[in-house]
Amino acid sequence: MPTPSPNRISPAALLEAAASLARASSVEEIAHALAGHLNRLSPVGEWRLYVREAGERLKLAACYCERPEAGGRYELRIPSCPRCWPYRSQPEAGGLIIPLGAEGISVGVLQTAGPPSGIPGKAQKIVEAFACHIAIALRRIRASERLHRRVSAMSAGQELVREAAGVIDIKSVAGRAARLACPHIGAAACHVLLREEAGGSLALSASSGPLDEETKALLARIASQPDSLPGLRDGESEQERSALIAPMVSNQETIGLIVARNLDGRGFGEDEAEWLSRFAEYASLVIERLRLQSKLLNEAVLRGALTKADELKSDFIAAVSHELRTPLTAIRGYMDMLLSGDAGEVNETQAQFLETISRNTDRLTARITDLLDISRIEAQQLSLDVRPVRLSALAEQAAAALAGPIRERRISVTAAVPESFPEVAADPKSLLQILTHLLSNAVKYSDPGSPVEILARDYGEQAVITVADKGVGIPEEQQPFLFEKFYRIDPESTRAAQGTGLGLAITRSLVEQQGGHIWVESKPGEGSRFSFTLPKASKET
Repeated sequence: MPTPSPNRISPAALLEAAASLARASSVEEIAHALAGHLNRLSPVGEWRLYVREAGERLKLAACYCERPEAGGRYELRIPSCPRCWPYRSQPEAGGLIIPLGAEGISVGVLQTAGPPSGIPGKAQKIVEAFACHIAIALRRIRASERLHRRVSAMSAGQELVREAAGVIDIKSVAGRAARLACPHIGAAACHVLLREEAGGSLALSASSGPLDEETKALLARIASQPDSLPGLRDGESEQERSALIAPMVSNQETIGLIVARNLDGRGFGEDEAEWLSRFAEYASLVIERLRLQSKLLNEAVLRGALTKADELKSDFIAAVSHELRTPLTAIRGYMDMLLSGDAGEVNETQAQFLETISRNTDRLTARITDLLDISRIEAQQLSLDVRPVRLSALAEQAAAALAGPIRERRISVTAAVPESFPEVAADPKSLLQILTHLLSNAVKYSDPGSPVEILARDYGEQAVITVADKGVGIPEEQQPFLFEKFYRIDPESTRAAQGTGLGLAITRSLVEQQGGHIWVESKPGEGSRFSFTLPKASKET
């Protein structure tokens, strides 16, 4: 091969070489430009072009070397020949090793051979000039390839998003993700591992391509330690690097992995790793959205089932209550006739028995009324006739309705609500029921002979009504549950008091449906104060 003289190289030839490198759009085109110009313009014989991959790794991209089997002819080899690999950091006799850097970033190395006497100084400058243009071209090509990979990963991710629209099966989406990834990174197979639930273990969800025993063992090992695995696996050499792992992360938690695999020992490079990492971001978004949709769907189905169950329960309670109420009304009517002597004279013992039956009939009627009220409230079938109401009159009516229990327990009830107290906007029947429930509880849970008061205070646009007693009181830890359905306080001191545990739940619902709020203040041994608010009546009410 003739050795050119640097003194006879024209500037035009150098400009043509520089332009050829500037037009290169791939590493292969850079190699062809080198083969066409470097050996023609300098005494360089063989040369090797190494490009930098992830970290400090150098990969042989092309070489220009002698072929003894072809009569000593030189030829360009892409990809490289085995004897030029691996990279050797010591230059050959008469050769050069020139780092390729652009904008402070190392992109590769140009290694050349030369005559035994070495490459002359002016020729070295030509080679170094070539190296500068190669570095700039490599940097530009890398930036272009990086942009292309991002666009490619984004397109594949958007395709996955489109195909997942309307799908609720996560495994089918995972399978589609595996099938999309394989051709883009040149993998023989891709596998998707997902966590069944937060904090759970990883399990194989879908595969595209062969799943041999070696791959199964690798996947089991990966699943056992997902957070400690690098993106590129199985050794430092390209031949060993046959698996590529990209985590799928959501809310800083690894929800799954995409594992690419080559079965022929061929490894993956930085380009494939970057592509798969970006694609995994889209896959994690799609899978997390599907999981959220599935969770919401399950919750909606459960809410629907619970709502239906509540409706059936309310219907059942209403039906049973009506069926019980009808015969109780008849029993009560005949009881009154017997007590009044309409069916004949009743002796003292018989009258006591009839009085006991009458009281228990009233108690059972009250329980049934509570059940009907709570079922109507839950079904939103309670109609209210809100109008101006005088509190003083209703307080007296509530006390009169409980005259029997008040007399039996010798309770002193004071309705301290003056007639001049402002009217409130309420449904008279519901407000009487509220006062009766609260007064009944105060009477039941007070010691015989204790006082009970019904009070009212004017607070601007609101009226505060209070029923206060000096009874057993309520422990603080039980107070938050008082207004829940079927909740009953059950210390020794209150076991004698009977009830369904619905009274306060009904009372709260009636107060809130009329724009008010109810609460309790109580200390064991000192009594309780149940207070509720109602809006005062306006001229428009």
